[in-house]
Amino acid sequence: MPSLLEHKSSIPHALFQALQKANILSVEDLVFHPISHIINQIIKSQENNEINNNAMEIDDQLTTNEMNQSTKSEINVKLFKKQLNILQEYFLSKYSPKAISLDVWLLSDSKNQIGPLVTGSGKLDDLLNGGIHLNEITEIVGNQSSGKTYLCKTIALNTIIEKNSNSVLWITPNSSFQVKEFCKIYDAKKNYWLENMEENSQQQSGDNGNQQQQSLCTLVETLSKIRVIDVNTASELKSLFIELINIIERGEDLFYNTLKLIVIDSLTVLLSQIYHPVINSKLAEREDISFDEIIRLMKRISRKYGISILITNLTSDTINQQDDSRTPLGESCKLFSNTRILLKKLEKQPLNEIGTVFEAKLLKSSRRSLIHPKVYFQIMSLGVVDVNPMSIPIN
Repeated sequence: MPSLLEHKSSIPHALFQALQKANILSVEDLVFHPISHIINQIIKSQENNEINNNAMEIDDQLTTNEMNQSTKSEINVKLFKKQLNILQEYFLSKYSPKAISLDVWLLSDSKNQIGPLVTGSGKLDDLLNGGIHLNEITEIVGNQSSGKTYLCKTIALNTIIEKNSNSVLWITPNSSFQVKEFCKIYDAKKNYWLENMEENSQQQSGDNGNQQQQSLCTLVETLSKIRVIDVNTASELKSLFIELINIIERGEDLFYNTLKLIVIDSLTVLLSQIYHPVINSKLAEREDISFDEIIRLMKRISRKYGISILITNLTSDTINQQDDSRTPLGESCKLFSNTRILLKKLEKQPLNEIGTVFEAKLLKSSRRSLIHPKVYFQIMSLGVVDVNPMSIPIN
């Protein structure tokens, strides 16, 4: 906060002089100290000043003028209290953050001007209130072959395929990011978009169609906007997050300056080493500082730098399991994520659908009541897309 000297014209002269002598020089000192403390400081400074002025004089009598001066000092204290109270309210209203509505904040915050990252399925985006949100941690859980990695790849591609400055960091302990598969998704999605653009361009002007086609990145441009890092241990993941924060803070690397999505596939493999191997017991989970530190680093990165962190977790494969969303990492994972989705592959696949159909159930969300709504999507060559609701078998 600024100094009181900048507001000298707004402060009564006598009070301003008293505050200067009491070494109360900033607005912060005036606002955050109790008025009684400020008055005591003023009285002490006046007493010290009087002692210094009268040190060389003979102190043998108390004159009437001095008694009147003492009475006047008491009157000034009462006046100072009123003036200090007014000044505190004035400075608090001037420098405190102004309360605004959530809608206004979302529109004005530069980190939130980019909307949620789309999944490719309109139904799934609606379930997530627009998609994968920035500044948050989204957890996708499911057993093997439940579509977790493929969904992450589709979201990553949707984030960077258009002509924008977005970039994606993919962290994996098991080489889950296969470039050939990613390129096939890109090729299928690009061809699909170009076909739609051609249909639209026939109805509209040709120039508009060409502009839409130029808005897509080439394969080389798309691959340049995603980086894959192999991490094998929890300590390596922690070191990576610390170095990532340092790189972003320096602001020298354009890739990390425009980072909007971090995918961790899979967190289970990275952190399972710090937990007890038995996962069917409540004693399986034990506190570990490495886990807490990693979670704090993830939250710091997502909130401070406006990055969406998307993690996958493998569910526990147990007999007669009541909680099909439980992971080998235990109950802690349910707490730190902002959004939690459970994916399942349908046992009975619809005959009239080309792709493989999956169920997505919302387990946790800050934007919905926890009634566990679910939607269906299918995975095709061009990634995650919607499925015809009429083809879903009724349970």
